[in-house]
Amino acid sequence: MTALFAPAAADAQEAPEQATEEADADPAREAFLEGERAARQQRWADSARLFDRAHTLSGAPAALFNRAIALRNLGREREAREAFERVLAAEDVDDATREEARRLRDEADARVAALLLLNLEPTERHEVSVDGVDRHDDVSRPLRLEVDPGEHVVEVRREAHVPYRWRGQVEPGGERSLAVTLDPVPERGPRGWVIALVAVGAAVAAVAVGVGVRQARDEGTQIAPETERVLRIE
Repeated sequence: MTALFAPAAADAQEAPEQATEEADADPAREAFLEGERAARQQRWADSARLFDRAHTLSGAPAALFNRAIALRNLGREREAREAFERVLAAEDVDDATREEARRLRDEADARVAALLLLNLEPTERHEVSVDGVDRHDDVSRPLRLEVDPGEHVVEVRREAHVPYRWRGQVEPGGERSLAVTLDPVPERGPRGWVIALVAVGAAVAAVAVGVGVRQARDEGTQIAPETERVLRIE
């Protein structure tokens, strides 16, 4: 695990004699110290949240750097890469820190995986989500979606088609192709009702014929001997 910045890096940069500005800086310092404590206890989700708050309040690159470290320990490589890039874009970062941020950014980037969605309509946007989060379909084909390594659930929807759903693992830095199939939804219009009615009518007719035959047979068994329909043996 990469070493964290010292807590002092989250101190406010304003003059200490300005009481109101010092008061504003206190929450940032407190969040930074709590984030550092959470990191030592490997409570990475809490650490990432606290360092994010410290950076929001103070703008200190140290808090952003440490948030990226916490995100990497959570396996959130894409977010960590973005945080390191923001550290590199900051002006008040020393050369050693910048070099370390660049190295860790490249490591995170190498671990980011990708899913390639095949067979999508080339000129139509689809509703795509990964792990319940909507992803933009820019109509590039195949559609390439960056994801963190691990297990994911992909859903693709298109109007009047049965949704496509996939669940599976993606290795760090890996790329996996998904052959998306979107079958049309079966028709349920008037034609379907006509077919159903015809089927019902045929069934009713069959029942009626059966009843007629049975009735004729029953009547046949009740024919009296003296009627003309009875054959007599001479």
